[in-house]
Amino acid sequence: MLTADQFRSLALALPGAAEGEHMNHPDFRANGRVFASLDATKTRGMAVLTPVQQRRMLQASSAFAAAKGAWGRQGCTMIDLATALGDMVRAALTSAWENAMAQETKATRKASATRGRAVAKAQGGSKIAAEKIAAKKPLAKKPGAKRTAAKQSTKGKPAAGKPAGRKRGGAG
Repeated sequence: MLTADQFRSLALALPGAAEGEHMNHPDFRANGRVFASLDATKTRGMAVLTPVQQRRMLQASSAFAAAKGAWGRQGCTMIDLATALGDMVRAALTSAWENAMAQETKATRKASATRGRAVAKAQGGSKIAAEKIAAKKPLAKKPGAKRTAAKQSTKGKPAAGKPAGRKRGGAG
């Protein structure tokens, strides 16, 4: 059996962990990301695990259950504090904290995207091209795209030597 205060202590014992609040319940963040929370009644905790980590916890103890819906399918795991063992909760929180620490921070993602947009703009590219440059992935052709660069530049303009046709529709 674990109390909400014990859950809180385990979460805050991890390096860089801080307590915040979201939707009127406590959450625990590291590297700018929520890795755990307590529900409003403080009878259940939640750890943000990977689906593989979640399956291991579900197999190891009945105190763990997948959260409902898409959150659960993505690894959010509910922990019944009344039946959970401290060592199991510590393991789940440590895994969730490691997952949060392994991800880029919001500032890093923003800086990377800004750099990519600046490079693309300098090269005359679009926002999509900028994002691909930021991700350092080569631009890929759209499936089924058959236009060449020369044809794309004349789209909507009359071909050389041919008179412009009347546009369809409209009055006039």
